[in-house]
Amino acid sequence: MKSTTVILSLVLCVAAVSGETTPEKISEPVHVTNSTNDYDFNQALVDFVKGKSVGLWYKLLELLEEMKKDCPTFESEFEKEFQTVRECAEEVKLNTNQTICQAVKTHFHTCNKPVRDLLSKCLPPKSRDLPELISKIVLTVFDEACQSTVEQILELMNPCQFTTDFASHESCVALRTQIRSYTDTFPTKQFVCSLIPTIKKCSNERHVSDCSNPITKRAFARFHEAIEEATKELCAAPSKNEIA
Repeated sequence: MKSTTVILSLVLCVAAVSGETTPEKISEPVHVTNSTNDYDFNQALVDFVKGKSVGLWYKLLELLEEMKKDCPTFESEFEKEFQTVRECAEEVKLNTNQTICQAVKTHFHTCNKPVRDLLSKCLPPKSRDLPELISKIVLTVFDEACQSTVEQILELMNPCQFTTDFASHESCVALRTQIRSYTDTFPTKQFVCSLIPTIKKCSNERHVSDCSNPITKRAFARFHEAIEEATKELCAAPSKNEIA
């Protein structure tokens, strides 16, 4: 169940970024498993995806089934490794006097290693760097948030950024086109790395044109610059399948 949730989250995040809003009718809900709990969860997600694209739902199933080809026991293994991650997090919580920021910076990468390793093993060779890359991006965002002031964090929600349509910015249209043009089942590290500067350019263009306060503009730029710097070495390195 948790493995399905993780992949669903990734699919829906991509949908949000790509701005897919084509409404299509879903006549029957699609079920990932036959359990009663999954039925309710799936139905809720089908309802959410309505108005987005039926293709997103089938993309999810395609991703999950593709991973099962190399890892038939992926879901049960994920449950086990996810529990290991939870136990690690509980151990940190119970046995540290660190702040949340210090604890995450110190233990996040170590605690999520079992899940990263499993995903790397089960993903296609061309995508096996993704768990490491995503983990690095998440940790960088969290670390940058910890170094930001309350004002800078609040500026990330400034409504000025929503004053113009996404499609009115050339770089944002290019970003959407770049995402939609990728047709492989799984993204590669190279593809995700190529999105980082495109996302930065789209964000900068929107905030320069829509927001006048320099604090607002800088609040967003800090995160993009931190992600670029943190992923520079990994993005430049050969992929695992190239080394193999």
